[in-house]
Amino acid sequence: MSGMPDKDRSQSLLKLAECMKTRRTVKQFLQEPVSRKLVLEAIDVARWAPNHHLTEPWHFYLLGEEAQAKSVELIRQIVTERKGAEVGDFKAKDAATRPGWLVVTCSRSSDSLTEQEDYASVACAIQNFTLY
Repeated sequence: MSGMPDKDRSQSLLKLAECMKTRRTVKQFLQEPVSRKLVLEAIDVARWAPNHHLTEPWHFYLLGEEAQAKSVELIRQIVTERKGAEVGDFKAKDAATRPGWLVVTCSRSSDSLTEQEDYASVACAIQNFTLY
């Protein structure tokens, strides 16, 4: 943005601010697949998140149908163990409606400061992804 005229830069910053202010988690998904190209572009933007010592501690996994189905069953199992079969079935059914799954992880560190820094970096990466 540094090469942009001030007026264009201001407009871009206002658009970004509006995205940040109006972003909400609503769990209302379009039942249309998102193109792999768009997901990869968003991951590329996510990778620009701040991170200590340029460690880029995040890992992105775009799940296929088989992994999604296994994840739904894992959700059912875990929730059933903790909250009973009715809630487990409800959560699994809800999870199965998601049109695509992207999982973001990071390795746990034995050093508590590094673990906190990694967690913060991954949260920033997810925010970048979400705003793309």
